[in-house]
Amino acid sequence: MEFMTALPPDEPVVLVGHGMRASCISLAMEKFPKKIAAADLTLATLLVRPVGSYGEANPSKAVTLSKENYGTVRRVYVACERDNILKKEFQKWMMQNNPTHEVKMISGADLMVMFSKCQELCACLQDLARKYC
Repeated sequence: MEFMTALPPDEPVVLVGHGMRASCISLAMEKFPKKIAAADLTLATLLVRPVGSYGEANPSKAVTLSKENYGTVRRVYVACERDNILKKEFQKWMMQNNPTHEVKMISGADLMVMFSKCQELCACLQDLARKYC
């Protein structure tokens, strides 16, 4: 969170989360909504639940995600076509229960898109940064 605190207000960022680490993205969206142009919620299964922030004195303390903060950040979901862990039906369920502004599909990508289709993921994230920042 130190990085987010240090960002100037006129330099919005695109945050990217994957799997369990996406809970940090949720927390940043709640605490710094005006500094975030968009958040990529790739496989972010915890985003619909309260999360504890890392580095807190009491890590069991939960943060509630609000419509006024978290709800104002544009959300993008990058779907992985060949994900054999999170089936298409479950990915659709996640998108329905945490609506996004945009869905991007990376053809041929598996769960670990950063390894299976790294160039395509990079191009996708660059497109999102151009579009939203």
